[in-house]
Amino acid sequence: MQEVIFPNSKRINGIRKRVYECAASSFGYSADPSKVTIEYANETDNLHCTVLFKEEPQIRRFRSDIYEFCKAHLITDYDMKLIREIVISNVRELLPLESALYDAQDNSSFNEIRVAPSEASSSHVTAVSLESNPLIALQMLEAKSFGLLTSIELIRCHLISKAECNNNEDYKDLEQNENNWLYMSWPLRQRFYGLDTGVPTFAIRFDKVLGVDQVNSNRTKVSVIMEFQPGDKKTPRELMPALAHQSYDTAANEFTFHFSVIDPVLFEMCLNHKHHTNVSVWNGGSKLNEQNT
Repeated sequence: MQEVIFPNSKRINGIRKRVYECAASSFGYSADPSKVTIEYANETDNLHCTVLFKEEPQIRRFRSDIYEFCKAHLITDYDMKLIREIVISNVRELLPLESALYDAQDNSSFNEIRVAPSEASSSHVTAVSLESNPLIALQMLEAKSFGLLTSIELIRCHLISKAECNNNEDYKDLEQNENNWLYMSWPLRQRFYGLDTGVPTFAIRFDKVLGVDQVNSNRTKVSVIMEFQPGDKKTPRELMPALAHQSYDTAANEFTFHFSVIDPVLFEMCLNHKHHTNVSVWNGGSKLNEQNT
């Protein structure tokens, strides 16, 4: 478990948001869901962060991100401790693991952190919640139980980007078409669009039509495949806590999802368009940016 204390840090604009983002991108967890994971302790200006990690590489990534943030903001007096006394197997039994980004006791802070710094002044990110629209569960990636997603907001992600919808006559009607959408958390969105590095860490391709949705008769069930760059075994392991409800093929290194969509033909076209975009980057094409969202 990693603990970090930032003394007198309220003076630093956006530090709490950035610490949340570091924890989320490293797939950290709250050690105690009944407490706020990242908070100003005892009404002081000292920001306390306590995050649990399941693997050593995730700790190293988190520590590196925090170090780079502190260096960029000339923060020299932070205290970072690695707490080794907690045994992970015992924590699984006694304390349900909840994503640090999805802290149930701190939903208001998610509204502050769901938009990355580069998008803080942008209005093109649409956040929605399961509480306001339960149907988004039919086209979302994470399990509903992961990180208490029913209490927070997910990001609506376009398969054919808004820019393409606005600039290409063939796609002009798709920006507000739900067959062109998937829903996912902020960390998965960053990976899907490759916004941190320009290179997406996964792509999703259409598999097959499964038949009419027996619960939502105006929809059709389909299966899709999440795939990764050849040889990438790290990313699937990192995503498994969020995607535990999905079928994972170890040999093929792929997750299988089942969605329920309005128009399976149109959804297949949109999904395969995005799949082609992501795979093209893996094959040496231009890196992605905000214009691809």
